[in-house]
Amino acid sequence: MWIPIDKRLPNLLENILVTVEHQHRWVSFAWFGSDQSWHYADSGEKIAKEFKIIAWKSLPEPYNGIK
Repeated sequence: MWIPIDKRLPNLLENILVTVEHQHRWVSFAWFGSDQSWHYADSGEKIAKEFKIIAWKSLPEPYNGIK
């Protein structure tokens, strides 16, 4: 379930999925830092302010095979 950032922010430094908006919307892999900015999870680089994070979602559990 997607959580709007105006309702609740994720735990600091937790890798999550985010919905990004800038001319269109897409999903990215990110974390929220103690400096109150968003960072790409794969590189640690700050996400530019023109790319608006509008919602986030916890990562799913990893695949464990067919049961």
